[in-house]
Parts: sequence; C-alpha cells; structure tokens
Amino acid sequence: DQAGVDAAKDSGTGEIAKVNPEAAAKPAAKEAIDKAAADKKATIDANNDLTQEEKDAAKATVDAEASKAKDAVDAATDQAGVDAA
Repeated sequence: DQAGVDAAKDSGTGEIAKVNPEAAAKPAAKEAIDKAAADKKATIDANNDLTQEEKDAAKATVDAEASKAKDAVDAATDQAGVDAA
C-alpha cells in the first residue's frame, strides 16, 4: 500500500542522508607537510652560517617542494597514493 511505500522511501532517504564521509587522510597529510616545511624553515633561519640570500633561496626551495608534495596528495586517488606523496 501507499503508506508502506512512503515509509520505505522515508527510511531509505533518511539512511542515505546519514552518509557523510569525512576527509581525513589528505588533510592530515597536508598538515604534516606544512609542519615539516615550517620546521625546516625554522632550522634554516636558525643557521647563522647562511647569508640572508642563502636562507631566502633555501626557504623558497622548501616552499616549492611543499607545494609539489601537496599537489601529489591532491592527485592521489587512494590511501597508498596519499602515503606515497
């Protein structure tokens, strides 16, 4: 009957609405990349044997590598890809 159909529809749509996967792997990987980059830049800044130009160049390289790593994370289609990035 119609009541049974409506009840099944409501139950099904309610269960579908509950499905809300939360992205965890990619944001965590990007956060780890950002932390590693920040730590490396702090180490570079603390190295008094480097000139300011050398520090700036090294930090630019860190930024470029971090960007490449985050692009690889974005391009990953599975957990293994995220881990490899």
